[in-house]
Amino acid sequence: MKAKWITPAVTALDKEGHVDIEANKKIYDFLIDHGMDGILLFGSIGEFFAISMEEKKALIKEAIAHISHRVTVYVGTCHMEFEQCVELSNYALAQGADGVMVISPYYFSLPDSALLNFYDTLADRVNGPLLLYNFPDRTGHDLSPDGGDGCVAGLSNFAPDVASAYAAAARADDLEGMKKCQQQIDGLMAIYDVAPQFIPTIKKAMVLRGVEMEPLCAQPLLAATEEETE
Repeated sequence: MKAKWITPAVTALDKEGHVDIEANKKIYDFLIDHGMDGILLFGSIGEFFAISMEEKKALIKEAIAHISHRVTVYVGTCHMEFEQCVELSNYALAQGADGVMVISPYYFSLPDSALLNFYDTLADRVNGPLLLYNFPDRTGHDLSPDGGDGCVAGLSNFAPDVASAYAAAARADDLEGMKKCQQQIDGLMAIYDVAPQFIPTIKKAMVLRGVEMEPLCAQPLLAATEEETE
């Protein structure tokens, strides 16, 4: 069975709310050392919606150079202003990203014809592979399943060993191994119910696993409380 597990990495921030380049490098090393097949920068859990273009470009450049082809790298390049999305997509590809991923436009509920036009136009302007990111809970619409393949799961930020074991078992057609891993993953999914927003609790879980980073998020997300941590 062909299988890869791509981690949508959190974005480490410093106490002033800016991207912490060195802490993010430690995150990537942690994920790679524990067997992840790839890393996605600036997915939803990477807080793409709250980080400036300048800081995104700085991290993309440093991250791709640091990862240095050890694993696949995708970059979330969504921006509600179309030209900014094009600019960031082509910047990421020029730095060496294996592809860019763009969530469908949000705020307005759009018909399929508008979504198709958006992605067709974007694909014509982007100089490399373009992945479609479907997240109906955040966009208000569901992309057609035609051609859809795969998913990204944020819990691998703090449990990459379990995630990589699952992917390895799948590649080996080891159904019993997949079952055991799935049972572990089912238990870990409880982290999404700890607090109204899951990003702070996942960052806190990473700190508890020894990743050297601040468990802080961009506004308006609040850090995990002591009660939520327990």
